[in-house]
Amino acid sequence: MPMKTTMEYYEIFPKLLPADRESTLTIYPRGKHAKFEQGKKYAITVRALLECEGERKHRALDYIVLESEPDENGGFTFTHFFKGEQEHFVRVYELPIVGERPPMLVQLAVYSLYPDLYGLKPLRGDLHVHTCRSDGEESPEIVCANYRRSGFDFLAITDHELYTPSQEAIDAYKDLPIALKIFNGEEVHSPENHVHIINFGGKASVNEMFQNDPDAYYREVKEIEDSLPDLGEGVDRFHYACCKWCYDKIRSVGGLAIFAHPFWRNDVYNVAEPLIRAQFKNHIFDCFELLNGMTARSNNLQVAFYQQMRAEGYDYPIVGSSDAHGTVNHDDFMWLQTVVLAKSDSYEDIVEAIMAKRSVPLEQYPNEYQRAFGEYRYVKYVQFLLEDYFPRHDELCYEEGRLMKEALLGDEEAKEMLAAIKHRTAAYLDRCYNG
Repeated sequence: MPMKTTMEYYEIFPKLLPADRESTLTIYPRGKHAKFEQGKKYAITVRALLECEGERKHRALDYIVLESEPDENGGFTFTHFFKGEQEHFVRVYELPIVGERPPMLVQLAVYSLYPDLYGLKPLRGDLHVHTCRSDGEESPEIVCANYRRSGFDFLAITDHELYTPSQEAIDAYKDLPIALKIFNGEEVHSPENHVHIINFGGKASVNEMFQNDPDAYYREVKEIEDSLPDLGEGVDRFHYACCKWCYDKIRSVGGLAIFAHPFWRNDVYNVAEPLIRAQFKNHIFDCFELLNGMTARSNNLQVAFYQQMRAEGYDYPIVGSSDAHGTVNHDDFMWLQTVVLAKSDSYEDIVEAIMAKRSVPLEQYPNEYQRAFGEYRYVKYVQFLLEDYFPRHDELCYEEGRLMKEALLGDEEAKEMLAAIKHRTAAYLDRCYNG
């Protein structure tokens, strides 16, 4: 999302606050042109967005928290009690205020959080990405650099039937100081099974299990099929057993088992509806790929089906992934993604956040507003982050991604610069919390 003009001119810290407590904030001008004038007096107001319109009058004077001249840096510091978990508008007016709705000079935003969310890291990621090792366009390490340049904090390379490209990407950066987290992964295509499944973060390959021992695969799938209860009309028991085998194997190697794009339409839908429904009802996978880079039409159906299953009592963690096949002269790899609210950027904490449903899939096609999906509480917060946190975060990521590519090509100066800037996004988030 483009950075708002106000954020180009001003910053406010901290902007992520503990709810139901007083916090002290400072407004900082970004450049001489943005400084408030010495000798003039201004009013600072705070408006809670969830506050009922009828609870206060509209006059700015009714919610002033500070009347003051700017400090020597051309900004302001003030203290206020931030009620509840919500977004708050911080506005600056020139005094004296005249009229019911006086002209506003600046509007900034902050967000107050309850203890279980306060301190968590907002991380942007993609859990389904392809490279030239299968049917993508660029090598795994170049894909990673381009993702970081575009503001991503983590991703998994998930080439078709191949686990090694993800390890190739990890190995390429093992001696470089980068902040991007790269995880193992693969898209699993088990024999005679058309259902696409993602192994996110597993410590070993599931594809290699049936590639190395197909007899064991068919024997174990048959055992699963024979043990199944009645799955309902129209469910192919063999395909269901293949899927269960894949999900179980992914979990056995420590991965997150993701049911991918069932409504991808390639002549017909990728997965028959009775088979989708049976998988949901029996809870055999870990996470549903709600949004995928195939088409908006497919995503519309996946969202509708997910909502229907939730209404029937079958709920799942959800993610959005690009299914990208190229990152150079493409922008579609940024259309679908996931924001997770995690304790850290470790694999374990990202998975914990997803399974706790602190994951918000995002969808944005050209010239459209970015839509967020998931639990209302988290969607509300992520919408704030998209406008008031991620634009600056993404700006900091850009140079790191560019230098990652140069360092891979042997530029020693790029390696030194990477070491110098590796902690910038972490430092920015710390400042958002602590001022």
